[in-house]
Amino acid sequence: MSITIAFPLGYKPVLKHGEHDQSDHGSWATGDLVENGTISKDSKLDKELSSLVDSGYNYEEQFMKDIKKQDLALSKIYEVKGFDGKPVSVESWDEFDSMESPVIEGGMFDGRKLFGDVGGGYDYENGRRGEVGNPITEFSRGFQDGTDAEGNPVKAEDAVESFVNGDKHWAGKGVAGNGTYVAMNPPTAAGYTNNDDLNGAISFKLDSSAKVGSYTKISSEMLKLKEEGKLPKSLEDVGRFAAAKGYDAYIHDTTDSIDRRTVPDMAIILNRSKVVFRPSKNAGDVVNYRFGKAGK
Repeated sequence: MSITIAFPLGYKPVLKHGEHDQSDHGSWATGDLVENGTISKDSKLDKELSSLVDSGYNYEEQFMKDIKKQDLALSKIYEVKGFDGKPVSVESWDEFDSMESPVIEGGMFDGRKLFGDVGGGYDYENGRRGEVGNPITEFSRGFQDGTDAEGNPVKAEDAVESFVNGDKHWAGKGVAGNGTYVAMNPPTAAGYTNNDDLNGAISFKLDSSAKVGSYTKISSEMLKLKEEGKLPKSLEDVGRFAAAKGYDAYIHDTTDSIDRRTVPDMAIILNRSKVVFRPSKNAGDVVNYRFGKAGK
């Protein structure tokens, strides 16, 4: 399981990188860079992040061209918040299944448990997926062969290794905010692998201490601050804003794609250190295990 270091209520450690003390970044030291709704526009932190943001970035025009480039501002937030920490694993399936679930903050699933109470998972007993009432049991993500930001080839297995053991958590890009996109069930993740199967896909849970928000709540708060002129340019992305607010992950809770019934189909992971694997990280193993439990 993950290791938790206890601090007084409302406080988190001040992180140092070399000789650069993050304590001069306002409320970074208390785990939330936001002061009175947002960070000060003339703060050292905002200037540092702003220098890393694509100026005038337009998703519709540039997203697919730049998809393999990571969000350097989000990467900096990861670094300062400690979100680059590596995942952990548990020793048994029973321990994995008995883990307490994080509770979602806000949106249509406010107050509901992430794993178990939210529709959109896979019904192993009846062989169905993505329907209201099917519990999510864990997240899954598929990996494909591709290239890195410099155009160098990257094998799917190397991308998995980087996610699990790399020193840095890659700050990806996406249309619902930047971060690491994951599916609510293994079959969906399989569609993002080399051969549309479970080879190259991984499955995991989030630690019970994870702060999990909703896209609708976080994006609404971000847009409100923007309209009020309180949002720095550096945080005009839902993923960056969520990470800055201390969210470890958020679910995309605006999907209405399965028989016109609203179920989430994906989530965005920000804090890699909250990821928990069972004895095997391979998504194919979880499918076999779940079908076995269902007597199939």
